[in-house]
Amino acid sequence: MGSEKLSRAEPYRIVERLTRELEQSRAENARLRGEVDRLALRVEELEAELAGRDPGSPRPPAWVKKNAPPRGGPKSPRKQRGNNFARKRGVPTRQVMHAVEACPSCGCALRGGSVKRHREVIELVVSPVEVTDHLLVERVCPKCEQAFTPTLGVADGVVGRRRFGPRLLALITLWHEGSRMTVRTIQEQLETLFGVHVSLGAIEGALHTVSAGVRVESRRFEKRSAGARLSTATRLAGARMGRTDMSG
Repeated sequence: MGSEKLSRAEPYRIVERLTRELEQSRAENARLRGEVDRLALRVEELEAELAGRDPGSPRPPAWVKKNAPPRGGPKSPRKQRGNNFARKRGVPTRQVMHAVEACPSCGCALRGGSVKRHREVIELVVSPVEVTDHLLVERVCPKCEQAFTPTLGVADGVVGRRRFGPRLLALITLWHEGSRMTVRTIQEQLETLFGVHVSLGAIEGALHTVSAGVRVESRRFEKRSAGARLSTATRLAGARMGRTDMSG
């Protein structure tokens, strides 16, 4: 009877022992977790001190490099470049001197001084259009009594029978062909920038003049090219005939 009771009570004792051991393990686990959290916080503080940031601030991303430690000893001289890539200063067309005339604090007049720095400003100067009146003087030879009047050309700033000079013709052509401006837009630009009013017909005539000149120069170039090719073919034929006579 006693042995039977002991055998029945043994499982309960085992369960009680295991329960106590489980509670002890849970308590130890909680203690170790707290120790791990404390050590992790201490590690973060130490890393923050080394990185030079506040302990509560967020960690920098992984791609951010750490600050390099300061170099010891004197700093080595900078290597000189073979080419200077700095922006070159333009040649000024005029200079304007700026200086403070009076002291802002006490109002005392200021005199003398030296240039502290330069400030370069590039600006467009829109000058009025230049209208030239060419006077063609007729002169009579005292010997043969013949009258002579000079003939104007491109060297004198005259292109054909047009009123426009070479630069104005070039500008109109550039706007029309390069910038694809209409004739009316060219008229507005000339009046806005240079203060000159030119009729639409005059602008169209200027464009026709340039186009006709281009066609004439193109035909001249083709004739010169054809003449050069003919001359080359003639020389080659003569050379071949000479070699044939020598071989015969």
